Amino acid sequence: MAPYRVLLVDDDVLQLDLQRDILADASYFIDTATNGLEALALLERLEFDVIVLDQGLPGLDGHALCRKIRGQRQHELTPVIMVTGNHDAASVEQSLSIGATDFLWKPYSPTEYKARVDAALRMKRRTDRLERPETLFMALGQAAEARDACTGDHCERVSELAEAFGEHLGLERSDQVALAQGGYLHDIGKLAIPDRILLKPGPLDEEEKRTMQSHTTFGADLCGSLRSFSRTLPIIRHHHERWNGEGYPDGLAGEAIPLLARVFQIVDVYDALASRRPYKEAMSRGEALAGLHQEAIRGHLDPVLTGSFVKFLTKDAPPARDDREVASPAAQKATLLIVDDDRQFRNFLVDLLKDSNYNIQAVATGREALDVVERGPPDLVLTDILMEGMDGIDLVRRTRTVAPEIPIITMSAGGRLTASDYLSASSHLGADATLQKPFGENTLISAIESLLRRSRDAWKSKTVGGSF
Repeated sequence: MAPYRVLLVDDDVLQLDLQRDILADASYFIDTATNGLEALALLERLEFDVIVLDQGLPGLDGHALCRKIRGQRQHELTPVIMVTGNHDAASVEQSLSIGATDFLWKPYSPTEYKARVDAALRMKRRTDRLERPETLFMALGQAAEARDACTGDHCERVSELAEAFGEHLGLERSDQVALAQGGYLHDIGKLAIPDRILLKPGPLDEEEKRTMQSHTTFGADLCGSLRSFSRTLPIIRHHHERWNGEGYPDGLAGEAIPLLARVFQIVDVYDALASRRPYKEAMSRGEALAGLHQEAIRGHLDPVLTGSFVKFLTKDAPPARDDREVASPAAQKATLLIVDDDRQFRNFLVDLLKDSNYNIQAVATGREALDVVERGPPDLVLTDILMEGMDGIDLVRRTRTVAPEIPIITMSAGGRLTASDYLSASSHLGADATLQKPFGENTLISAIESLLRRSRDAWKSKTVGGSF
């Protein structure tokens, strides 16, 4: 495979040298520019797989340059990573609103920098492998999703998880691609469903059900004109079939249901359980997997593949933690994860809470905290905002993609930004509360208990099952 072409834009030559060193292997071909005009000149002549630009460029700054890049048809889908030393939430929001696909805060670690670039390159690779008609169909699939505000980013989540599950199963690469495409295209047929049916708040009558179910056949017919979707068509048509033969549109049963459709529907059902909807809160991973198991028992899902999916999602999680998740949260001590790079303050918090009937885990970095969350989510995260490497706001953002149900409290000591600035930034990315240092024991425990109660109440309101 040819090296990826990366454009680095920064007026600081030392920063350019640092970034070039981080990407110094055969996978990357690096071009550099020290200002916006140089970058635009390169963009007129060359195509790039990812652009990394500093927000504080002289003259044409990063935001202005990003706007110009997004105004060029050939670069409208090229990933742009904005690098900034400004931790103001409004600046981050502005970067994302004008077209940046990601951002890095200085100072950053080489590991984080390379991970962000590689993630952008993976996104570019998925875009590049699509023909122009495919790109249009993908956009139509997302348009179908957008009609139903209840589903959020369902397409993107299911696409990524289905592709990863396919890789875990050892499927051919072409089948993994089909699963990823299925994430965006499985409900494309809903474009033909009238709003009065698709958005109806109450139950559907028999005629409306038949109309709704027709989205599978309409979607397959719509995408059947593209040869490159041949492996994806069974997913579109058959993702509502059931293992016991009671599904639609063809009433297929058992292994007569195409393999990719059986693989995909497990991921689709899991995402419906694990995501928040207007009629229910998001389930934890353990609860969603328990719900998935019940669907298999009812005869809706391939039982062998369901077992493989459970192993796939829990392969790095301690079994005891997963068992604890399925039990009522009120039945055991809550586990708190404390994140602060100030050892003295971290130890102070541990001492403060050690007699409060919590299980305490304490780590010094955002990366360590994210590893803990990915292995088995705690009941609550208490994190400092300003930390070296992955800071608290970035940790909040990433945690929300891994475990959206965890309550998060951020802490700040003020500094050049006000407490309201930090509160705005952290709440914008998903924090539930912010405490300004110094704070007392009563304030801290009151905030923790309030969020844990809310979490327990949400747990009680959840039910397993439903229509998918």
